[in-house]
Amino acid sequence: MHEATKKFDYIIECVILFLFLFVPFREILAYVISPLIKIIPDILILSLLAVDLIKNKKLIRLNAIDLAYLLFLLIAMISTLYNGRGIKPFIVEARSITMYYFIYFIVRDKEFSERFLINLRKIIRFNIFVLFFFGVIEKIFDKTVLFPIEWYAKIMQTSNFHRVYSYFKNPNTYGAFLVLSFYILVLIDKKYNIKDRWTYALIFCSLLMTASRSSLLVLIVCICIYAILFRSRQFIKETAILIALGCLIFVGVEGLDYICSTFLKDNAFPEEKLAVILDRLEELRDEKIVELSNIDGRIYSIKTGIKVFNDNKLLGAGFGTYGDAASLILGSPIYERYDIREGFYSDNEYIKIIAETGILGTIAYIGFLVSILYYLIKFRNFYMLNLYIMILSLGLFYNVFEIQIISLFFWLLSGLLLRERSIVPQEKKV
Repeated sequence: MHEATKKFDYIIECVILFLFLFVPFREILAYVISPLIKIIPDILILSLLAVDLIKNKKLIRLNAIDLAYLLFLLIAMISTLYNGRGIKPFIVEARSITMYYFIYFIVRDKEFSERFLINLRKIIRFNIFVLFFFGVIEKIFDKTVLFPIEWYAKIMQTSNFHRVYSYFKNPNTYGAFLVLSFYILVLIDKKYNIKDRWTYALIFCSLLMTASRSSLLVLIVCICIYAILFRSRQFIKETAILIALGCLIFVGVEGLDYICSTFLKDNAFPEEKLAVILDRLEELRDEKIVELSNIDGRIYSIKTGIKVFNDNKLLGAGFGTYGDAASLILGSPIYERYDIREGFYSDNEYIKIIAETGILGTIAYIGFLVSILYYLIKFRNFYMLNLYIMILSLGLFYNVFEIQIISLFFWLLSGLLLRERSIVPQEKKV
């Protein structure tokens, strides 16, 4: 029996490593091979869950996080059915936000080998280098080489043409991946006392190429928390060196881009293409950005979400109604009433919850977040504190649990960190 358990734990390790290798490239693989390839993670995770439930009878060991999350889903289902949406939008959205939660459910009582963390680190580094390589090609050749033409055609905002998407199909998602990669690499490298400047430098450089302001902000939050809790001048000094190195690589990429555009392709180099991150940061001082955000941006999303909430205070409008994964796939019955464009995405975890599940769902969701905080305090793990604050911050800019790469990072690390025997060094406590 012990041998069978060890084999199953090894299979879990292999599946998780595969997911970290697969998810960053799922969009390009779906484009090149078939959209059906996107269901591979679902099949693998559900298969692991089924075996785990049968082997370990884990349903009898539900914790406070599980119960709070189940309560939230129950309220969301009642809201969706009460508003006449039927069960389909609930299933679509519940699948979107719950699939990677099952990883947390599976791994939280497993003992992982030292080999697992080393292999995970190798895969994350591989992803960073490969995505950087394709990002440079995308930038230099203006999305005309090794970049799907259909993706190019769907870029609506002119300023986004000069941002690097790599193979995430979205520069902000790429940025979130880079920030979370930085987080977990610091964790693993500290545990094994590994020095690796080039990987971190490429993270910073790639982040500048995405021009993702939200990801840059969250990275700053992450570094500040590490600096405060490590209380190490060496960490601050090393981080400054790595940022400077990343900026130098970025300047080199910009220079190569300029040379290729001006001389090799004999084209005029567009002024707006030069260091687009600087332009996007400068926009923050421009009153026009507030005006645009009011028209069809994050301020608009919050204001309109409050209107939807005011009309459905107790239970909200239900899943599949306000800028979530289900509304993208199935459409929303309320968009015409509130003059919301088709394809609208809320880009804010909290306003989506408030608008779709009302007061009761929001209270349950807060209970879910508080239950995570409870275990964080119970096990006094500052690494989890940093991750928790990062995810809460990302929730201001993303529907975090609908984005697979964010959910994969968060729920795996929650399963590894929210327990007494953590994978990280224990000399630091909150």
